[in-house]
Amino acid sequence: MSDSSTPGEGGTPHLGATIAGYKLLKLLGEGGLAWVYKGRHRVLGRLAAVKVLRPAFSEDEQHVQRFFHEAKVVNSIRHPNIVDVLEFVRSREKRVVAHVMEFLSGPALDRILAKRAMTPRQATNVCLQVIHGLQAAHDAVVIHRDLKPGNLMIVPGDSFDLSHKPSVKILDFGIAKIADAHGYKTDTGLVLGTPAYMAPEQIAGKEVTTAADVYALGQIYFEMVTGRRLFSDGAAAVLRSKLLGEVPPIEVPNEIPGAELIRKFTKDCIAPAPTDRATMKECWTALGAILELQPVPPPRPARPPRDSWTPGPILRSSSSGSDPVAASVVSPQTEQSDGHSVGFDTLVSSGLVRRPTRHWAWMLGGVGMLAAVGLVVYLGEPEVRVEPALDVQIPDSTREVTVDSRPMARVTDRTSGRFLGTTPLAVAVNSNKPRTLRVEARGYRTVEILITTDRPAYVVELAKMEPVVEGRPTKARDAHEPTSSEIPEW
Repeated sequence: MSDSSTPGEGGTPHLGATIAGYKLLKLLGEGGLAWVYKGRHRVLGRLAAVKVLRPAFSEDEQHVQRFFHEAKVVNSIRHPNIVDVLEFVRSREKRVVAHVMEFLSGPALDRILAKRAMTPRQATNVCLQVIHGLQAAHDAVVIHRDLKPGNLMIVPGDSFDLSHKPSVKILDFGIAKIADAHGYKTDTGLVLGTPAYMAPEQIAGKEVTTAADVYALGQIYFEMVTGRRLFSDGAAAVLRSKLLGEVPPIEVPNEIPGAELIRKFTKDCIAPAPTDRATMKECWTALGAILELQPVPPPRPARPPRDSWTPGPILRSSSSGSDPVAASVVSPQTEQSDGHSVGFDTLVSSGLVRRPTRHWAWMLGGVGMLAAVGLVVYLGEPEVRVEPALDVQIPDSTREVTVDSRPMARVTDRTSGRFLGTTPLAVAVNSNKPRTLRVEARGYRTVEILITTDRPAYVVELAKMEPVVEGRPTKARDAHEPTSSEIPEW
């Protein structure tokens, strides 16, 4: 399975060795269980990160299974915000056990926080992508259990400006819990994780649910915004405080935009009882409300990373038979401490969604849409031509707009028929030329949306197709039609 040469000597074990065709060039980091090397494929020249289990653990079947479990977990999720494991390597004769992972160029979040705090906009952009990845993990029945700044990699685009949307990768699913009765499963009662970010139930060795990841998320967000840990005492004091259900003061300066919502978000995440914590969806909604209150950074000419994600209006496709492709719009909301609702984003006019028939007509959303397109119709009146006072030319400008969907789907340009990629992805849009995109996934109703530069992101929720009635003939799949396994993940 691998072409593994003899490990190196001294303080850089395996350096210069070849594992799975990758020559190990540089030691990137090390932990108690493994080393991580930068490797280059001898034939293809492709870079990869190679994580090698220490020899002391490579003969221990339990540690080997946990190491294999990490690769299995990551590949069961397959999400742009989670680091991809390309191959698992085990060479018994030379006691080499390793992962080959995608190579990421960028610092871990803990290295950034060691130098400075982030603005709320920067922290929110990072945290929203973490939520995106965690939700995908939770949908695959996987709980990370060791979420911390050191396990979050920031992969910047052309310009390292976190006010815009960097790509965030979640690392190290080595102690993740997966509900798989037929494979490796971590046990209840086994305390695994990093004390500073662990939930009280983890420390007590109790059953761990997705709420444990929410607990860590709240602490990380607070640390990004304030530059300090919520639980800042020594490890023993932190463990005792969490076991007693203590919640430290959540101090966020009032001059920070959205300070009250930031305090509420943190409090909702770190509730001592798992059932009292916010869900991932509620976290996403709350962060969207915080993001609305932040100053908008100046635009940058650099192209943002393809895998970045920010929240946007959810276009929910109808499951009714009468209108199978119409999309309703959901605007997530959150509540302030005074009970008033705060809009996540302005509602999208239903005119943004088109019906996929031969004749494409606008679904005008009332007088507001009529005013937006500058169209006034007078019935029964003679045509009046008004000459403009000034001939103003509006210059074209192009922006990147993020398109995402639930579930992951293929996106094509309706006009050209060109395949653009799979969600989430960034699409270039001209300010004077909106684009119509077709969003489709096997087993779900196809939706077409009109995207403009008026908003930074669109999220489409596809409705499942109705089951085929028994006895009704089904259409045979075309030989050239790709199956779901052939469609690229991103």
